[in-house]
Amino acid sequence: MSSDGSAGSERALPPGALARAVAAIDAGLPYKDALEALLLELAPPDADWLMQVLRESRGAFAPLARARAGRALFLGDPLSGTPVALGRLGFETTALARDPERLAFAARRARALAQVPSAFVRGGADARLPFADRAFDLVVQEGGLPGPATGYAHDLAECARVGGELVLVADNRFGYKRSAGAHG
Repeated sequence: MSSDGSAGSERALPPGALARAVAAIDAGLPYKDALEALLLELAPPDADWLMQVLRESRGAFAPLARARAGRALFLGDPLSGTPVALGRLGFETTALARDPERLAFAARRARALAQVPSAFVRGGADARLPFADRAFDLVVQEGGLPGPATGYAHDLAECARVGGELVLVADNRFGYKRSAGAHG
């Protein structure tokens, strides 16, 4: 876990950048306009990284899942395009993460782009997830196995406790396919 409360696999953005984008959206600026302003504020490597993380193609695994709709739990960087992709596929998605600025920005993004409401909840520091047994039809753990490297204290058994189907998404470390590398 980094000092800003984000998981170890999450890239740090300049302090306040996401908060300024959230404030602009709350003041009435459309999400896409606020995103463009945010991207212009960032250094090119950070902007490239953010554009890749935001891509809804990160949810490309969803058609392979048995669950076709219902409730989904997303555990990973809330800036990921996966919660929006799940919402567009009809899942009522709950994203759990520790960074409040990332959660706030992701909530506004989902509100602008997904057809199904999403919830963004701060948490993940405890070994027990704050949900009832089988509360979700689908649990998506993005960024690798749960644990200190991904910023969560729970384990795979805890994912199984709260959900029916479990999907683990890890970064492809091959240089020519890496999903966390530079644009292009």
